[in-house]
Amino acid sequence: MARALAAAVAALVVGLAALACGGSDPEEPPSAPTEPPATEAAATATEPAATATGDPATEPAVTEASTPRATEAAAPEEPREPGDPDLEIVTLLPPDAIPAIDNPRFVTAEEADRQLALSDLVIGVSIDGEHRAYGAAFLSAHEIVNDTLGGRAIAVTW
Repeated sequence: MARALAAAVAALVVGLAALACGGSDPEEPPSAPTEPPATEAAATATEPAATATGDPATEPAVTEASTPRATEAAAPEEPREPGDPDLEIVTLLPPDAIPAIDNPRFVTAEEADRQLALSDLVIGVSIDGEHRAYGAAFLSAHEIVNDTLGGRAIAVTW
């Protein structure tokens, strides 16, 4: 019984090792190289190869073919639902192109009544008994107001 258990455990370990190493599936053929192999690159170099001696005059020159380069992997394509429209996202402004308002100026309620129509949208904020209204049209142009209300730093965004 112990021998059978030991054989089963050994078979399990061998199977897991084979699975971890990629199993016994045939290897995929390598893709076509994008750069010539090192032997071809060395043959096309303009300077003869030298042995490493520590002397800069005899060290081999660094060539484009011998310089490692980072390549950017293509992003995987997102799965799409049938009927989804093809939309192109256009960036009109670079990051931080719209300035935030760091020291907002406020008007009295009477002045706001003269400047705003009843249909104008505002974002109202009340903290610890202090109340402010931020015009949505103004926030559309600046996107964010950094303010202090009720002793707390706040960010109002649209």
